[in-house]
Amino acid sequence: MRMSLLHISDLHYLRDFRGKGDIFSSIFERMTPPLEQLRNLCSQLDTEPDAVLITGDLTHSGEEADYRALRAGLFQIFPHASFFAVPGNHDEGNAFMRGFLDLPPTLEGYFFLAPCHDLLVAGIDSSAPMTPDGAITETHCNWLETALRDAPPLPVFFMTHHHLLAGQFPLPPAVYPKRMEEMIKTQQIAALLSGHTHHFYQGTFAGKPYLASDSLSFKGINLGEGRVRFIEQGGAILYTCENGSFSVKRILSQDEPKILGQLQL
Repeated sequence: MRMSLLHISDLHYLRDFRGKGDIFSSIFERMTPPLEQLRNLCSQLDTEPDAVLITGDLTHSGEEADYRALRAGLFQIFPHASFFAVPGNHDEGNAFMRGFLDLPPTLEGYFFLAPCHDLLVAGIDSSAPMTPDGAITETHCNWLETALRDAPPLPVFFMTHHHLLAGQFPLPPAVYPKRMEEMIKTQQIAALLSGHTHHFYQGTFAGKPYLASDSLSFKGINLGEGRVRFIEQGGAILYTCENGSFSVKRILSQDEPKILGQLQL
């Protein structure tokens, strides 16, 4: 069966981007809203994707009303798609559960493994309050090992928010136990998906395809000495899956980036 998955990330959605009152306000005021960037990007799709995979930072401030508004907007754009999402460091776990997933909050952490046509989608919350760059823990590994042991033998797309490779981006990658690499290498993981950096990346992790999506908000370019230039060039990744394999296509919402401004961080 042929199917398509659209990987999006880092929308930093707000119902109102004006006068947010934080350091990013001047950037937000010039930025095209993320759902509009997504609509521009969708003009390049032949058909609606079967599923939309969101690798974190759905909202900028983690407010429940923003999650509800974002979910409604996404359903308008993709009325027939399935949605799978993990939270990021800008998300708030309880508000994400209630507002986006319409589920009660849990004290056990957020994990999921769900069917998606001829494959499985798995996700964990890699946000960690004491580890700003994210963490995959022994608890995550134990859950994934148990979930895969009991799962049907289908390819798995595994989602985190934080990136995993040193040197992929100036920010440090998430920390994770050594056993995670062995699990990824030996289990039925078909691909690993992340966000957080706001920049596209394609490589391998533990011998498996590993991809980070562009953002649907802004991108930061490090100029040195704490100076960051912000640009807008929304992007996503389209995966076309058939007969146990998949192809990858990066899609951008505009050919040329739009300069949003520069901040001293």
